[in-house]
Amino acid sequence: LLVIVMGTCFAAVADEKILHEVESIMGGVWVFGQLILFSMLGSRTSLSIFPKLVNFLPIMAVGLTARFLGVAMSVGMSLHLDLSRHPFQRSTFVHDVLFCFLSTIPRATIQGALGSVPVEQGFFQHSSNR
Repeated sequence: LLVIVMGTCFAAVADEKILHEVESIMGGVWVFGQLILFSMLGSRTSLSIFPKLVNFLPIMAVGLTARFLGVAMSVGMSLHLDLSRHPFQRSTFVHDVLFCFLSTIPRATIQGALGSVPVEQGFFQHSSNR
C-alpha cells in the first residue's frame, strides 16, 4: 500500500517526461519480475485443493461481490463528485466497472496463493493475540 501511495504522490508532482522514463524502466523490470513471480506461484500450485473447492466457493463469492460493489462505488463516486483527471464517462459506466473489477482478479489470485504461507511457516506463533 505504501508503494502505491508513494507512486501516486510522485506522479502528482513529477514532470510528465520523467514519468514516462520511469514507466519505461519499470515496465522492463516488470517483464523479468513477472516471469519469476508467476513461475514460482505455478510451482506451488497443487491439484489436491480442487476437491475442497466446494467449501470455499461461498466465501469466494462473497469476497468477489464485495470487491465488485467497491469498484462500482468508486467509479460511481468519481463520476458523481466530478473529480478531475479521471477517465470515466457516464455512458461507459458498466464497461468501466467491469474492466476495473476484472483487473483486480489477478491480484486476488496472488493473494490467495500466498495468503497461507505465514500461517504454514508459523510466523504468528509467538503472537500475544492468540
